[in-house]
Amino acid sequence: MALLQIENLTFSHYDSKPIIQNLNLTISEGDFHVIFGPSGSGKSTLLNNLIRAEKAVGHLQGEVRLRNKPIAQYSIRQQVSEIGFVRQNPHKQIIFEDVLQELAFGLENIGVSQDEMKIRIGEIVQFFGMQNWLHEKTDHLSGGQKQLLNLASTLVMNPTIIVLDEPTAQLDPIAAKEFIQLLQRINEELGKTIIIVEHRLESLFPIATHMTLIEVGMQVCSGTVEEIIHFLQKNDHHFRKCLPPSLQLATDLGWDEFPLTIKDGIKVLRSKNIGKLAYESKTMNRTSPVRLEVKNIHFRYSKNAIDLLEDVSFELHKGEIISIFGNNGSGKSTLLKAISGQRNFYKGSILIDGVKQKKLSARHLNREGIASLPQDPSTLFIEDTIEKDFLKYCDACAISKDNVERVISLLQIEAIRKQHPDDLSGGELQKAALAKLLLNNPQILLLDEPTKGLDLFAKEQYRQLLIQLKNNGMSILIVTHDLEFAARTSDGCTLFFDHKLVAIKSPQQFFKQNNFYTPTVNQLAKPFFDDVVIYEDLLSRIQDEMGVQLNDNSK
Repeated sequence: MALLQIENLTFSHYDSKPIIQNLNLTISEGDFHVIFGPSGSGKSTLLNNLIRAEKAVGHLQGEVRLRNKPIAQYSIRQQVSEIGFVRQNPHKQIIFEDVLQELAFGLENIGVSQDEMKIRIGEIVQFFGMQNWLHEKTDHLSGGQKQLLNLASTLVMNPTIIVLDEPTAQLDPIAAKEFIQLLQRINEELGKTIIIVEHRLESLFPIATHMTLIEVGMQVCSGTVEEIIHFLQKNDHHFRKCLPPSLQLATDLGWDEFPLTIKDGIKVLRSKNIGKLAYESKTMNRTSPVRLEVKNIHFRYSKNAIDLLEDVSFELHKGEIISIFGNNGSGKSTLLKAISGQRNFYKGSILIDGVKQKKLSARHLNREGIASLPQDPSTLFIEDTIEKDFLKYCDACAISKDNVERVISLLQIEAIRKQHPDDLSGGELQKAALAKLLLNNPQILLLDEPTKGLDLFAKEQYRQLLIQLKNNGMSILIVTHDLEFAARTSDGCTLFFDHKLVAIKSPQQFFKQNNFYTPTVNQLAKPFFDDVVIYEDLLSRIQDEMGVQLNDNSK
């Protein structure tokens, strides 16, 4: 018998077209079900309407049934006991200052006795390996630890179903992999049913049992992983590019093998006798003038604290894109705030076009000529529609209102200009935030996790826009966990480690020396071509070596 049934579900905000339309989905006990699709296609809206405690405001038709009983007939307490929720932003779900209090909160609300509570929390702490930070303050935790805490706080309630909305969106690559592996354990060892919305699909194909593709609010296909892969391949669907690179290779080159993992992909490539030719890695070409120079800056949050930024130095040239990687909580975002003027460092200097910058007072948001995208882009908006917000910003900054139409067209956000920022998907919000930053035509753009919430195709549009801005002379500094995006977009890459930046190198030179902070394509290619960082280059080299042509399915 089905555990969860979604029948003819349609939802719209009042006086607007449906966000999801006639969705039908059946989830069986023990499933690991992945829901994927373009940004803004209704995936999060679907999750929000599974239980009344999370229900979005609007008009809902259809029915959600749990164990063949309408979910509306369950009390809120019963619903939250049966279905646990983990959201995209790890910071917004945490309520208490103390980790232990956070774990106990849900149990206290449903009246669990103190003895049972201690047993449940003790078991969860052991399972998650949280012993060393059980008594930490939650605001001292890294992003990865906060998301683990959210998952632990959900699992301690012993729900039948765990629903997750892009839980790895703000995690660094290592933390994201560990989180997905933990979900696999929870599914396999505890028998919990997992329903997850994700854009990072490569690591989910090998462990999921079922998948559903949603586009424009409608269900395109749903089935086992094998059925979904067959559908994407047979129909040359654009989401075929989300398949693991090893499987993309097998499809594009007409191989019979079905390699879902890096290990299996390497075995297949070895069997094809790949890696006979030598190639030269690309190096950085930094001939344009220096736009931003950071010299030996030091920053700490208090006089007695350790330096979060310690002797940080680097250059950003005109018309250049540099990406910075590093663990959650390592200081990357703080570096951007120091550059923009939102944090005043106590030692060192920042120069823009050779001019030393002064410390800013609290009333200033950014240095002149710099625009900064925060990790939470919703903080940029104060009005009830995107358009009103843009117009008010133009008034406040004495900017021509003609720029509003320019950035709306540039970012292709006409469809959301009348919407409330809170009603936007994560990807839509990112695009709207970038549009607002561009109203003032900055020379330097600082972007903190700009691709979180964006699907593969929205990322490509975003990438093309950044390249266009770069070609027009803008200098762009990106803090990101998105290795694939950085490999395709950046002129240079660097790692934030031990409170400072390591040397900036071209993506090919940077990733070839890494085993963990490197795109999946590079992990697959490394035994054969250690400098390959994007799929098209790997495919081209294999074609060179094998003398083969793409089959008819390739684009």
